Amino acid sequence: MFDQLFNRPVIVARHREGPMLEERLAFLAHLDEEGFCRSVLQKRARDLLAIARMLGFAGRPRKALTVAEVKRKVADQRLYRLATRWLQFMGRLQQRPAPLTPWAKKIKAFADYMEHEAELAPATIYGHCWYVRRFFDRLHVKDGSLHKITPHRIDMAFQKMLDPGGYSRETIRTCATALRAFFRFAEARRWCRKGLAASIQNPRVFSQASLPLGPSWDDVRRLLAMTEGDRPSNMPSAAATSPPPLFRR
Repeated sequence: MFDQLFNRPVIVARHREGPMLEERLAFLAHLDEEGFCRSVLQKRARDLLAIARMLGFAGRPRKALTVAEVKRKVADQRLYRLATRWLQFMGRLQQRPAPLTPWAKKIKAFADYMEHEAELAPATIYGHCWYVRRFFDRLHVKDGSLHKITPHRIDMAFQKMLDPGGYSRETIRTCATALRAFFRFAEARRWCRKGLAASIQNPRVFSQASLPLGPSWDDVRRLLAMTEGDRPSNMPSAAATSPPPLFRR
């Protein structure tokens, strides 16, 4: 990702050689999926590199920090807020013990499997567990049993995420990947009904989905009808005609 954010090789090398590389990349990918623009991602990349150095993670790649430790090491309030958000995303921030969710032990077993058997990267493990927890909150799973979850309930939850003003399709695709992996793991242990993993399909992602639509044919004909000749004086003024917007989202 760094070679896409920065043009100078020396800057790319600096980010790649910094501490907590995989964890920084995972969080930047998460922000990218949330729809942040390139300039914001560049700034976040620089901030994360500075934070990783402030927190002294170079020799302690798996250490969790308390809120007090983060405040002591990161004095700048803006960087402190980003640091706590990043650490929470990784599961590396020690806070007051939160009430255990009914499915916490299952997600912990899933994380252990990904680390010790599947041998996935820590950043992948953090991301998968984060998406699974968020999705279970959305499904309103109230007890430890996953047998009540059906493909229809999963589809409806994804549909709400796709509603106007919701998540991007890229984010939902990442979430779907994490859920498929979890439910394959859960099915093997008979925690849920069979077929849930296979029922989760990625949403279609269009390469130009973020571009505005062009003007409709009616708008084009209306604009052509308002012109008489090809001289500037022949063009109608915007104030006089107030044509409809040429581009719509």
